[in-house]
Amino acid sequence: MTSNVTRLVYAPHIQDIYTRAGVSSVYVPHPCVRPSAANAAPYEWHLLVEGCANQFRRVAFSPSASVPLESIEALAEQDPDTLFVCKSRERSGRPNVLCHGYFKDYVEALAQCDLVCVPFAPEHKVSGPAFEAIAMGKAVILLPNAFGHYMKTLFADHSLFPGEVLPAPGDAPAVGLHNDKIVKALLKLVTRP
Repeated sequence: MTSNVTRLVYAPHIQDIYTRAGVSSVYVPHPCVRPSAANAAPYEWHLLVEGCANQFRRVAFSPSASVPLESIEALAEQDPDTLFVCKSRERSGRPNVLCHGYFKDYVEALAQCDLVCVPFAPEHKVSGPAFEAIAMGKAVILLPNAFGHYMKTLFADHSLFPGEVLPAPGDAPAVGLHNDKIVKALLKLVTRP
């Protein structure tokens, strides 16, 4: 019976939700979880890149925490004319790499960037941001591994490997892709034996 269960919560506003629902809960101030700090931390995309984006030819967004910062820095070193904005709690010493731990406006960031970087070793997983970026008509930088080759087979105009020529700003691949093509590709991946 759930009526005999007391929920342990780390944020007062979550406890309020349970109280209004008539569910027993106990608020415990967690030393690592601070909702006030978490709510203040995310920057809006435009505020994050506003001051420096005009110094670069294009803006690349790396929304996946699965991508090591070193991979982004290697791409940034190869292409100093691109501003790389990546999801990382670490800090980069490169002048063309901005790191941020969380993107509140993830969809806006995908829409505003010139290309998306997801160069990670997928070990039995796929990249949701890669499919979302392609659905938005963005070019995507991938590693030349099984997932990267798979994406190149399906979305050749949108999939790039490190070192390939990046599209000029405004020269995004054709946006004629439909979500059903993306869904079919995802279904093939998850239904493989």
